[in-house]
Amino acid sequence: MISLLIVRQLANQITDGRVAPTMAITDYNTWALFEKLLMAFQRNTYSDFVNLDAGSGYKAKGLIWDGLTIFKDKKILTGNFYLLNTDFLDFYGLNWWEGQAVGLEDKNIQGNIYNYNPANATRAFTWTNWIRAYNQGAINGFMIMGGQLICRDPFRNGKLVGITTT
Repeated sequence: MISLLIVRQLANQITDGRVAPTMAITDYNTWALFEKLLMAFQRNTYSDFVNLDAGSGYKAKGLIWDGLTIFKDKKILTGNFYLLNTDFLDFYGLNWWEGQAVGLEDKNIQGNIYNYNPANATRAFTWTNWIRAYNQGAINGFMIMGGQLICRDPFRNGKLVGITTT
């Protein structure tokens, strides 16, 4: 069972002053259950008017509750509801063991807005170079991106589980 009170209590547990969840994500069924909790007048979009924000409604594929956008995703397990603070999420590149580092910089373009510096190139984005296939008349090359998405402060995220219609 999901209610606005349960979601508010979860939000209160992971909020500290201005440090608060920046987004919520859930599965389609739980999103529909949450959508039913809002009154009919709250399902309107108020953010189109100047200086008038009701704090709930719809916005570009998301549902707004207390100014927080709630997204739905089929990859989320049914009955799970997440409150996330993306300010504490970071991606750390994994150094690939072979190949050459590739970056967004281009050393061949004069006046490129990205300055090419091989010393700063990360091996998280790697080109394997051309590889001859075995038992085939083919040559393959692979761009490999490896790393880990981590949370620096897991206590700033929350999860509700076992949400059903009854």
